[in-house]
Amino acid sequence: MTSLRFAFCFPMATGHINPSLPIAKALTDLGHEVHYMSRKEMETVIQGTGASFTDVASQQTELYEGRETDIMGCFRGVAQEMGCADEAMMVSMLKTAPRHLELQMPGTIRWLQKIQPQLVLFCPFMNGEALFAAKYLQIPAVGLWTFAGPGSLVGIVNMFLTQSGGMEPAEVFRQVESFEPMLESIRRFKENYGFDLDFRGFLEPKGFLSVFCDTRYNLVTTGKDLQDPLPEELAERYQDATFITVGPLLQASEASGESDVLTEIREAHEAGRKVILVSMGTILTSNTEDVGWHSVPRDGSEKPRGLTGKQPCHSAWSAAFDAFGHYGDAESRDVPLLVVAVGSQEDALEDLQVPKNARCYPYLPQVEVLKAKVDLFLTHGGQNSFMESLMAGTPVVVCPGFADQIANAMRAEASGVGLQIPRPVPPHGEELSAMARYRGTVVAALQRVLAEPQFTEMAQQIGTKLRQEGGVPRAVELLMETAREAKPTLLGNLHGETNVAKEAQEKAARAAHA
Repeated sequence: MTSLRFAFCFPMATGHINPSLPIAKALTDLGHEVHYMSRKEMETVIQGTGASFTDVASQQTELYEGRETDIMGCFRGVAQEMGCADEAMMVSMLKTAPRHLELQMPGTIRWLQKIQPQLVLFCPFMNGEALFAAKYLQIPAVGLWTFAGPGSLVGIVNMFLTQSGGMEPAEVFRQVESFEPMLESIRRFKENYGFDLDFRGFLEPKGFLSVFCDTRYNLVTTGKDLQDPLPEELAERYQDATFITVGPLLQASEASGESDVLTEIREAHEAGRKVILVSMGTILTSNTEDVGWHSVPRDGSEKPRGLTGKQPCHSAWSAAFDAFGHYGDAESRDVPLLVVAVGSQEDALEDLQVPKNARCYPYLPQVEVLKAKVDLFLTHGGQNSFMESLMAGTPVVVCPGFADQIANAMRAEASGVGLQIPRPVPPHGEELSAMARYRGTVVAALQRVLAEPQFTEMAQQIGTKLRQEGGVPRAVELLMETAREAKPTLLGNLHGETNVAKEAQEKAARAAHA
C-alpha cells in the first residue's frame, strides 16, 4: 500500500480539533503520514496520535511576529492597527477578516509546500486560510464541520449580532462596506492569489460560509436527523456544496490499564449503584474572554449582563450534589456515584460542600466514562459532549452556556433524550436569587430524567442510528479515497524551488508590509 500524506489545520478549541484526532490516529495506524498545524498548546495531544506537529505561530510569521502569540490577542492587535478594535464585535470581525486571511496565507502556503500533502483537512469555521492555500496550490481540501450541520451557523451568527449590540445585518454592512483598509486587503488578495473575498458572507444570507462550497466535501460530525434546519435561502447557496454526515468521531485514550475513575465506575456498577456524570465543559471553566469563568456575556447592551461562567457551573454542580449527594454512608447500594469534571480554576469548588459520594477531577476521559455506562449526564451541551452522550445511549440534562449549546439543549428536549434548563440572564443585583432558582430547577430535572425510563430508551434508539453513520472508519475511508485521486501533475507543482514558492515569498513580503 502506498503511503499517503495528509495536512490537518485546526485551532486550539477542543470542540473543533478533538474530532480530528481519532482520524489522525487511524491514518497513522495504517502507515500514512499526518501533519498538523495548530497551536502550541495542542502539541502533546496531537503527537499522541502519531502525527507530527507544527506550531502555527512559527509558520504564519506575517501574522504573529510583533504581535501577541495568543490568537485572540493577535487578532485584537490587527484590529487596533486597522483602527476598529473598539467597534461592535460583528463590525470589527468583518472589517479585519480579509486582513487576517491575507497575513495567514503566505505561511500556510509555505507549510503546505514543505509537507506536500495529497489532501488538506481543516476546520471551516476557524481555518479558512487552509482552504484558500490548498486551492491556490491545487490540493484537494475537505472540511470537518463539528456543529450540527451547515444550518447551525445561523444561530451562531445571531449570537454574534446580539453581542454586537443587537445590530441588524443592514446596519453592519453600512458600517463596513466603505472601510478602505478592508477593501485594500480584498483587492490585494485578488491580485496575489486570484480569489474574490466577499465581506458580506456570514450575513448574506445569514449563516453562509463560502468555504463550504470550495471543498471536495464537508464531513459533519452528527447524524442526518440531528442537523439544524437549513433555511431555504441558505440551501440555495449550498447547491454546489457537499455535506456528508459521519456521526460522532470518538477515540478512547491510549493510557495503559484502567484509570481510577473507571475503576470506581466499574465497582459502582458491580455494587448495583447508579452513576451520574457531571461536566459543564472546558470553555465556561476557562479564562476565555466574554464566556469564561470570570466573564459576564453581553446580551445586546453595551454592558455585560447575567452570570459569570463560574456562577452557572457552581449552580449546576450544587444541584447535582443536592439531588444525589450523601454525607453519611457513601457506599450503600442506594447511593449513586457522582463523577464531576470541574476544570482547573483554583476556586473551582470554593464554598461548595462536596458530598462523600462525589469524585471531582479537573478533567475526565469523557468518552471512556460514557462507554463505561453512565445512567445520567448533566452537561453543558457542547456538540462533542452531546454527540458522545447519544452514542453511548445516555440521557441528559443540558445546562447550556452559549452558542450551539443552546440549540443542542433544545434538541435534547425535543428529541426526548433529556431536559434543558436555560441559563439565567438576571439584571444586575438579582444574580444570587437567579442562581438559587436555577439550582432548584436543575435538581428537579435531574431527578425526573433519572426516574423516568423513556429518556434512556430514546437516547439508546438515537445512539443506534448514530452508530450507523459510520464514524471514524467511514471518515478515514473517504479521506483516503480522495487523497489517492490527487493528480500527480498537480502535486508535482509543490516540489522544489518552483515559481509558486518564489511567488509565495514575494507575496508574503508584500502582505507583511501592506
